[in-house]
Amino acid sequence: MRPLALILLLVVPLYLQAQQFNFRNWSLEQGLPQSQVNDILQDHKGQLWVATVGGPSRFDGSTFHTYTKGDGMSSNSISRLLLDSRRRIWIGTTDKGLMLLSGDSFSVYDLEAGLPPGGVYSIAEDNQGTIWAATDSGVYSLAKNKFVRDTDLPAIRFNDVLFTATNELWAGSDSQGVFRINAKETYHYTSANSTLPHNSINVLNQSPNSTIWIGTANGAATFNGNKLEIFELPAGIKSPNVRDFTTDNYGHQWLSLHLNGIVKYDGKEFQHLTRYSGLRTDKINCITTDREGNIWIGTTGQGLMQYRNPWFVHFFDMGQVKEPVISALAQDTKGRVWLGTDDGYAAFMEGGILNWLETDLWPKGTTLH
Repeated sequence: MRPLALILLLVVPLYLQAQQFNFRNWSLEQGLPQSQVNDILQDHKGQLWVATVGGPSRFDGSTFHTYTKGDGMSSNSISRLLLDSRRRIWIGTTDKGLMLLSGDSFSVYDLEAGLPPGGVYSIAEDNQGTIWAATDSGVYSLAKNKFVRDTDLPAIRFNDVLFTATNELWAGSDSQGVFRINAKETYHYTSANSTLPHNSINVLNQSPNSTIWIGTANGAATFNGNKLEIFELPAGIKSPNVRDFTTDNYGHQWLSLHLNGIVKYDGKEFQHLTRYSGLRTDKINCITTDREGNIWIGTTGQGLMQYRNPWFVHFFDMGQVKEPVISALAQDTKGRVWLGTDDGYAAFMEGGILNWLETDLWPKGTTLH
């Protein structure tokens, strides 16, 4: 047998394009009331709440319990969810304002409570415990059981509202960029006066390291150290409509893309997860991390998905070798995994790349042990 160093000279690298991840999926067949999931949260008891256009549904890991108009709700079409500091769940609808779930009863906040007609696209709580809502006609705050519009912001549609750890108000509009309000000043960032990639803002999020993440209809931006910068996504992702962010327990940032799956960023490298990676669909609405470190994914048309790490990773696309039967596995001193097949093929994997050997050291059809 020739030395291993000579064999490595004959290696041809092949990038593995179909690394398969394990995702669990729940949809209509498992009791989810509707297959479009708009928001996800985990309550103080560890149960998951899912916002669908068929009502909000509480998931205990095996069973969905769904609330509807029959339970006193104003609408079944749910847009957003918020667990406040008093452990109450606020429910935003797409057409009938806002609701508060206390115990098993609902309080409705609509026109009579000062909200404009239509939907609520975001709910937030400031450091004083005040509830805020983003609507078609501006941003409103709750005071003495009545909602009042914030006059520092224009009366336009806002898709998200965020209060930072320092109690700054950030508001993402549907067409006029981002507004930032603190005790001293109001700032307005647009694609014309900053590096903001688009003026239609979908989502605002603050990660544990205090970075503000801004998701737009055409890419993402970050705000840190009083500096707004574009967040460069991989070039292969065309027209990235960023819908949500989450930070996992390892500090990795995850971005959900409306038609392009999910992007994971570990601070150095990107991983783009799509249907070829095991997702049921590339149409992703929302994403969140629970206290156990699981990633939950809300889709359009395919219900709720869960990614757990670590699970098994499946490799289906083996490049030039079709449907190989693996007859040998080993690991060398560099930590690379080697494999051999029952018809004479051999390869090693390094950095997620499968490298097949091009060699005539043994006859074709030889089983490698």
